[in-house]
Amino acid sequence: VSERLAMAERRSVPTTLALGLSTFLILFDVTAVVVAMPAIAKDVGLGVSGLAWVIDAYSLAFTGALLASGALADRFGHRRCMLAGNAVFLAASVACGMALSEPMLLAMRVVQGGGAAFMATGGTALVASAFPNVAERARAFGVMGVIAGVAMALGPTLGGFLAAWLGWRWIFFANIPFCLALALAVPLLVAETNDKGERRLDPVGIALLTISLGLAIDALLRRDGSLVLRAACLVGSTATAVLFIRQQWRSPRPVLDPRVFATSTMAGVAALLTALQFGYWAVLVYLPLFLSAALHVSMEGAGSALLAATLPMLLVPLIGGRLAMHWGWRRL
Repeated sequence: VSERLAMAERRSVPTTLALGLSTFLILFDVTAVVVAMPAIAKDVGLGVSGLAWVIDAYSLAFTGALLASGALADRFGHRRCMLAGNAVFLAASVACGMALSEPMLLAMRVVQGGGAAFMATGGTALVASAFPNVAERARAFGVMGVIAGVAMALGPTLGGFLAAWLGWRWIFFANIPFCLALALAVPLLVAETNDKGERRLDPVGIALLTISLGLAIDALLRRDGSLVLRAACLVGSTATAVLFIRQQWRSPRPVLDPRVFATSTMAGVAALLTALQFGYWAVLVYLPLFLSAALHVSMEGAGSALLAATLPMLLVPLIGGRLAMHWGWRRL
């Protein structure tokens, strides 16, 4: 028994790091790209709306695929789901690095976001199964949180240096060794798990939510489009969102249960997270463009400057747990 425990403890560190690598890749490919936006725009021929779509195409596909990946992972296996997502993410990263036009780059960002969703779902489920002990699981998720903070904090800086020294395409090519390492390490360290019959795929709900978000994004980015077209997109987005909420409310097994937000606590948390995401990501996406166009800052300089906005994502969580113990979650 002691030998098995010692072996499990020795495997816990590489297992956590291997699963955390997927989290790093998912976030790094968002934060690293923002600094290289001016170079991408010049090379591929993107306007301001096109630059926003480089981020939004990834995020929109990630959101829609995230709703599907849970049910598929339960049915076909969490490890298989993660490795499949990793393979898709790898292929899409190579294609993004080779993109010569706006349609190709945006299409591959959609594929990349879909692969990232399967990596995220499979990775989270595998952590829960690989660490059945509650304390070990908490430590594993804590380490993954730090890894996520590293990706958020250093992504713009590393992306800036990669783009300045090797070209923006190497931001995507840099994923190759990490994806290959993930493909080799996960089968060796983590056993396959599944949970058949737990969740069902809901293609209608996924389509309604994706269409609603897509129409809203398109309307907001059509600054040169007609007012009628933009209004029609916003009306269509709102109507589709209402249909999604009704469909989910009536579903016996919703993929996103609206009742969760009926309590004041969950409504408050949702509002807080939404406000943070709006404010933080808007700054993260457009600040590099401002630094480049208005202040003529180099990509390395912009990446270093963004440390002021991203480094707290790495440092604050390290003391957040201790503060929560002293202050309580509500006061924190």
